[in-house]
Amino acid sequence: MEPSHHLDQETNSHASSLDSGTSSIDTAAKEKHQRLFERGVKWIGAGSVLMAISFGMNFFFFSDNTTFLVLMYTVPSLGGIFITIGLVDILGF
Repeated sequence: MEPSHHLDQETNSHASSLDSGTSSIDTAAKEKHQRLFERGVKWIGAGSVLMAISFGMNFFFFSDNTTFLVLMYTVPSLGGIFITIGLVDILGF
């Protein structure tokens, strides 16, 4: 019976060493996900600000006789791209 008991101790020590390696990998993955999440939130915030600026420009320039087509299409497009980048970072594609 002694040898089987010794085998159980080796198996348990090997399993615990695998768990400690796995936990460090999990910790690193969680930290990476947290960084990506924070970066995604910043991208979404920047995109939302650009969308709000676009709305303001459209609201104020609508009654003018000047053309603002370039601003009307580029600023919201940039805002949409920024929001998409943020969602990609957050969802992890």
